[in-house]
Amino acid sequence: MNSSGSYTMAGNIVSMLFWVVAIGAIVYNLFIKKSKNRAKAASGEDLGRVQQAVRGLLPPDSQDATIVYAHWEDVQSSGRTVRTTYYRYAAAFKAETLWVFPLQIDKKTHDTRAGSPWVLAPDKLGKVMVTIKDQGGAVQRVETWLADKQGDVILKLYVNAENLNSSKYLPMNILQEDECAAFERFISPLAQKVAADNPGIDEIISKKSAGGTGGLAVGLSVGGLLGGIFAPSFGVILCLVGLIFAINGKRKGNPGNKALITSGVCMALSVAYLIFYYTVLFV
Repeated sequence: MNSSGSYTMAGNIVSMLFWVVAIGAIVYNLFIKKSKNRAKAASGEDLGRVQQAVRGLLPPDSQDATIVYAHWEDVQSSGRTVRTTYYRYAAAFKAETLWVFPLQIDKKTHDTRAGSPWVLAPDKLGKVMVTIKDQGGAVQRVETWLADKQGDVILKLYVNAENLNSSKYLPMNILQEDECAAFERFISPLAQKVAADNPGIDEIISKKSAGGTGGLAVGLSVGGLLGGIFAPSFGVILCLVGLIFAINGKRKGNPGNKALITSGVCMALSVAYLIFYYTVLFV
């Protein structure tokens, strides 16, 4: 056999080994590992750890509150970089009160410790949004967004009926079908009551969003004006984007005209400098 044939055979063996390992890893993660984690979840050990960490921190008259495991993943994108921050919680609820405890979980031992809770009731809430995902009539996931009476976000929660170890940040194996359904029966009426108690909250949230757009508009416009000293064309484009944001924010209800006036002035000065640059300085 010549050397060319030897190299071809070696390459085929390496390629075959690669695919064997790859397929084996897929089978392990999709079937074997998930089956093992589901068996661990069925034992109730991790859910018991969460409930035990929280139970002693509840008020004496709320020791019978239902407790569920929850989490939230905050995904932020910046260019090609994506950063995910993981939050783990225990949520206890009774009557119209929700306690949300931040959790510290050891990724190896699953030892669980709870911090001081947010105590949330209708008198502290301005908006509660709930998204329910079910399968075959059974609740599988409840996504909850909670804001105060000024429209500022307090926190977000995902309560899943099934939680399986997916990473070092989400290491728990918990099955809580009944608790997840109970949370949905608690949070949906609470959201309706909070909505009825705060009829003007959507307008407040909309204005806050518009105000944030106004701040971005000012930043872009001022940045465009300053950057335009060195790159006039780029400065005008940046100011134009800022002006568009300012107009859009005003259309959405941004109070006052500060962002619109600032963006308009920056746009005018940038255009004037662009003309001056190419007709006087650039000649």
